[in-house]
Amino acid sequence: GFAIIYELLNEERTSPSDLKTMIRKFVDALVILHQRAPDLHRVLFNEAPLPTSFLVEKEKKEQVFATQIQNHLLNYPEVNQTDLAVVSYMLVQVTEGLIHSFILFPPSGISDDKMREQLVKMLHGYLTLAD
Repeated sequence: GFAIIYELLNEERTSPSDLKTMIRKFVDALVILHQRAPDLHRVLFNEAPLPTSFLVEKEKKEQVFATQIQNHLLNYPEVNQTDLAVVSYMLVQVTEGLIHSFILFPPSGISDDKMREQLVKMLHGYLTLAD
């Protein structure tokens, strides 16, 4: 599942985008990840008890992902947040949580495009906000 995210990070390392584009790609990658078999995803993550080993492995992968995001954010001078370890952890958790809920339990009246647009604005605003 995380392959699409690692692909994005590798692509960004070799051919970096501006910050807003990178955030949009990050959001898009997580949306794609959650749109793959959403009914199965819902059952696995919201309805069935998950083994502790699975949750531990998921958290490890998310921490690796956050660390890679942290290292990547160093390339953007417009990022004004100073504690990139906390910022990167928050980016992964907030984005994953919002997208998870949006895809699996879509609210009425909010389109996919509008959700993505607003999430990108929120994340970009946070990253560039004066610390």
